[in-house]
Amino acid sequence: MSTTYLGSVALTELEQAQAELERHLAVRPNGQCATCGEVEPCSGSRSAGGTIIRLGRLPRRRPGASGVRHGGGDSAGPTPSSWFAANRNADGPAR
Repeated sequence: MSTTYLGSVALTELEQAQAELERHLAVRPNGQCATCGEVEPCSGSRSAGGTIIRLGRLPRRRPGASGVRHGGGDSAGPTPSSWFAANRNADGPAR
């Protein structure tokens, strides 16, 4: 595996893209970005993600950055135990 070193301009661009991506993480219950109001994935998150990938990096994960909190029940009902349980049709196979 090779290592890629980025110059200061690219590092600044990477930091700006990461900050922009984090601004567009929160999504309203209707599927719209809480920052710009576009349906997810919004153009802001796609653009920032594209910049990060173009520079040969992956977005950093920061737990809690989206502002989503898991807690007690909500009006949507209980939280499924897994992603697969949440995405099953009535017939059984995953969508």
